[in-house]
Amino acid sequence: MTKFKIVTNRIYRIEREMEFNSHDEAVAYAEELQRAVLPDDAVRSDDLGVQEISQTAYSHMTQGFVMLIFAIFGMLLIGIWYQAIQLLRGKTIGELIFEIRSAFKAMFK
Repeated sequence: MTKFKIVTNRIYRIEREMEFNSHDEAVAYAEELQRAVLPDDAVRSDDLGVQEISQTAYSHMTQGFVMLIFAIFGMLLIGIWYQAIQLLRGKTIGELIFEIRSAFKAMFK
């Protein structure tokens, strides 16, 4: 059994967490809930959402932060490797510093 979050938006929001055997069963239940009898003055909405709930669900902000950290440290490692290779090929420290400075000037011009 997998746990699903059922969200239907009508004149008011109906939100339930229930267990179903498959995604199709959850969608069928959500569609049935969407068509349920409401008062005559209720305005129907076509919003319908079925989301599987997992124990390791992280927010978009958390995922974005992790990606940012990996990007920063990944670029740092690439830069360190590049400088090490250039030093092994015979470039001086002064030439590397000039190259880095000119790259920053080009980026932030």
